[in-house]
Amino acid sequence: MRIELLTVGEAFQDLIFMSLPHLPRLGEELRTAHFAATIGGGAVITAIAAARLGMRSAIVSALSDEAARALRSDRVAVVNVKRPREAHAITVALSTAADRSFVTFNGVNARLQARLPAAIARRRAAHVHFAFSPADCARWTAIVERLRARGTTTSWDFGWDPSLPARDGFWRPRLATP
Repeated sequence: MRIELLTVGEAFQDLIFMSLPHLPRLGEELRTAHFAATIGGGAVITAIAAARLGMRSAIVSALSDEAARALRSDRVAVVNVKRPREAHAITVALSTAADRSFVTFNGVNARLQARLPAAIARRRAAHVHFAFSPADCARWTAIVERLRARGTTTSWDFGWDPSLPARDGFWRPRLATP
């Protein structure tokens, strides 16, 4: 059975502290009765949403065992490139009614991009959605072009990375059309 949507990218254990009266000042400890622990990241969220809409979806990422189990229970096929004893990524979110702040431990995500191409090459999908900021834009442009040449559509969620447009290969001159 062909996968309709393959998501590829970073995953995080999200620890979310909500309804804070304000963001903590240096040295201040805040307490809240509102907390959630979940898995997140664009690849995870997109794969789960697609599966819940009835699409055959899969994810390629570096996931904790708990995250992989949760995705499978949501009918998402999992290709986990995390190795034993590697620490998964964790994000802590502090949220007030008007603002939010994040702290992220990148863990295995720092090594993720090197592992993705081989895992992607072994999968066939109608559409591939990337959810990370590419370190080497030219390399990923070539991967996307190979996918498109075999009839696979693609999309990209770069996340928040203001340095991305300055990277070599991000801006590529358009080829003239006949």
